[in-house]
Amino acid sequence: VPMSCPWIGALIQLNTYASGYNLGISLIDPKVIREEQRSYETGVYLLPHPDYWPDQNEVLVSTMYRNYTVRDYDQFFRDIRFTQGIDMFNNVRNITRLEHPGVKINNIYSVGVDTPVGLVYDQGFPDEQPKTRIMGDGDGTVTFKSLTYIQRLLRPEAGDSQFYFTGLSHGDILKSRQVFAKLKSLMHL
Repeated sequence: VPMSCPWIGALIQLNTYASGYNLGISLIDPKVIREEQRSYETGVYLLPHPDYWPDQNEVLVSTMYRNYTVRDYDQFFRDIRFTQGIDMFNNVRNITRLEHPGVKINNIYSVGVDTPVGLVYDQGFPDEQPKTRIMGDGDGTVTFKSLTYIQRLLRPEAGDSQFYFTGLSHGDILKSRQVFAKLKSLMHL
């Protein structure tokens, strides 16, 4: 039962790599934690995946000097002065394929929460936070297009299903009584 899965990535990870991301905790300076966040090997798994992202030309990060799409990660990592990110991403890019796992899937996610779908930086890129986070639908962390990508793989004839809730954030879905009730019913408890 995957829940709130970033099937094809989470755009906010680009913010994390560029200028650090404090998860909205104002007491923490994002630049102070940026180097630590960049060191996490698993972070590159959360980047919007260039092989699966529906619009290869969609601008995800915009700066005064250039725009970045999923096809521009090498340049993005060079421009944020973190070239190690190129190797980190290339090391995992083709490890995991998005295909049906061969077991029943009950996908659960939430929508209706403002979620970053684009980042706009001014002259402070990459050391300052984005001037604007363009918001769209999702769970506050993962965009609607990533949360629902699994629809392409579901096999309803084999019992696969998906359920969505409205207004629960990426973290709150794990605490929701509604979600737990749905899980119980799916497991016949």
